[in-house]
Amino acid sequence: MAGDLKSVPPSFPLTAAELWRELETRASIVPTGCTNLDELLEGGVYSGEVTELCGAPGVGKTQLCYSTILETCKVSTNTVVYMDTCCSFDACRLAAMLNHHSNLQQYSEDILERVHCYVVSNVFEALQLLADIEQRIITQCDLFHCRLRLIVIDSITILISPILGGKQFEGHSIMTQLALTLSKLAQQYSLAILLVNNTVKDSATIDNIKPALGNTWSHVPTTRLMLHYNYDSDGVERIASIVKSSRQACGISTSFYITSAGLANVP
Repeated sequence: MAGDLKSVPPSFPLTAAELWRELETRASIVPTGCTNLDELLEGGVYSGEVTELCGAPGVGKTQLCYSTILETCKVSTNTVVYMDTCCSFDACRLAAMLNHHSNLQQYSEDILERVHCYVVSNVFEALQLLADIEQRIITQCDLFHCRLRLIVIDSITILISPILGGKQFEGHSIMTQLALTLSKLAQQYSLAILLVNNTVKDSATIDNIKPALGNTWSHVPTTRLMLHYNYDSDGVERIASIVKSSRQACGISTSFYITSAGLANVP
């Protein structure tokens, strides 16, 4: 027994100070392209975290993703993975938004080349792709994955909803596996993870809606942003409200527009 105990390697835990110093050196913030939203999020979308955008169809979740992608790729070395679960990725819209930035027009082709889009049909394909991405980061087999800064999944609802019906235990286990994978990628490789989630009806809330995927999934995002239409402005203006955050108080909000150029502040 004594021999067995000696063969167990000692554990060397990291102190909180060491973890904090590592976080400071590796952390970064990706702006959203809208000053109002960046102020609401205390700078933008944080690396090392999972940020989720929730809202009804057409409210602007994907447009916010596109804007964040362009802000990420403004830095000449940064790359982005876009996981398209709805077969709706619009490269023309991304290019049109890019062309409104006169200082970036000459680099537009290079910027678009640094966005890799994958069509993902189910949660198992998503898990396999994320595992492949991690392996490529570890092995440093190409510059794209060495410079990866942002992963977008639009939408996470399409991946998870089908597995939550019927065999609840099995579905929740797979959902938990996906959640752990995303959190690990974010934290271990200093990636910003940006998710799009739909809403479901809930009579207990003021707007009669709440984020989809239930209570278990609600613990996954570090920051959760709910997007609404402002019907007092004929539906043109959008309102973004924080419903979960480790930095900001829940309930605070800001307004923005969606234009041909992307996102714009409401004065």
